[in-house]
Amino acid sequence: MFSGRIGTSICWPIQLLQWQSPAVRKRRTVLVCVACVGLALVILALNNHAPEPVYGGHRLSFWVEGLGIRSPPSGDMEGATNAIDHIGAASLPFLLRWIQYEPAEWQRKLCVPLDRLQYGWAHRLSGWLLRPRNLKLAFGSCTALHVLGPRAIPALEDLRRLMNETKAPMAAQRATAAMGDLGTNGLPDLLAVIENPLHPQRLVAVAVLGQMPDVGDAADTAVPAIIACIGLTNAGYLPLVAVDTLGRLKTAPELAIPALVTALQSTNTTLRSMSAEALGRFGPKAISAIPALTNALADTAPDVKFQARRALHAIAPATFSARPWMPRIN
Repeated sequence: MFSGRIGTSICWPIQLLQWQSPAVRKRRTVLVCVACVGLALVILALNNHAPEPVYGGHRLSFWVEGLGIRSPPSGDMEGATNAIDHIGAASLPFLLRWIQYEPAEWQRKLCVPLDRLQYGWAHRLSGWLLRPRNLKLAFGSCTALHVLGPRAIPALEDLRRLMNETKAPMAAQRATAAMGDLGTNGLPDLLAVIENPLHPQRLVAVAVLGQMPDVGDAADTAVPAIIACIGLTNAGYLPLVAVDTLGRLKTAPELAIPALVTALQSTNTTLRSMSAEALGRFGPKAISAIPALTNALADTAPDVKFQARRALHAIAPATFSARPWMPRIN
């Protein structure tokens, strides 16, 4: 009796469908067919990617994933660089897709307490939650774009869009960093970010500008915006990064040097120290900063005094001798 009830409960939906009119069954059949076709098209679209380029018997993802951990699986960093260099612009569609990986908000929130625990299993679980392979591909794509340099200019529009994506902060940060690899082509976009006090990637853009090679006088237009970042006392590390960037650019000394001299009077010890170091990078062009640096020799912070000595020797070596243990400012 019991088994008979089970059989009846399972079969009644089928019987109900059989009792439907032919028109209803036909309509239902058409809807099912349309849904199946739509699902097939979606699956086809998701899998309709061009095959990855191959170099040295390995797919592009093999080399990019290795670059993401700074040590390719093959242990051959030079081979990975050669692979990206050989594949060239054909790698851009894949790099742009991988660089966009963004862990979900719940993943990030869950991983914070796990990373604080002093247990190996907690760290492994955190890594698993963040999908380590996707992260390796994302960071490796940044390195690959750096290898390509100006050859990645076709990706400029996509990088600009990602850089301004507020809902994907990690992807936006990577895209901002990649902008610096495009040379002066990425400079206007980086400058637009630096000039926007509300842009979440402002600090990254300032740091990237200081690492860009061969920008020369093209960075002059960015100096006023960078100087404006120094006085922001509630902006975290931004003033420190701004000071460091001014010293690395070594451009527009008529604007940068007075700003660095002002920063040398800051109540922030680290900012004073970095300002002295940045002034030294200008060499003889910073001769007007000698009085402020001489005063800094009496600073209560040893690191500030040390950097002031280095800067004075870099600016006027004939007047201020170097100590035997004092490294040279580059």
